[in-house]
Amino acid sequence: MPFDLDTYNQTKNLSGGPIITVKIDDPVPYIEPATDEHGNMTRAGMIAYLIAYGIGAAALAYWFMI
Repeated sequence: MPFDLDTYNQTKNLSGGPIITVKIDDPVPYIEPATDEHGNMTRAGMIAYLIAYGIGAAALAYWFMI
């Protein structure tokens, strides 16, 4: 996200310090799995999803075991 220079420049001389914000005008990009030229998930993408779901399942199991 880009730094909001307009707000910073208008408030940089305040005694309490400037107001620092980011611009959120841009839409949030959609995160999707890596695909090949035919639209199929790549092998590395499948392995990454398997690892991520494994870590998530292990974390849930750990929290329920406590």
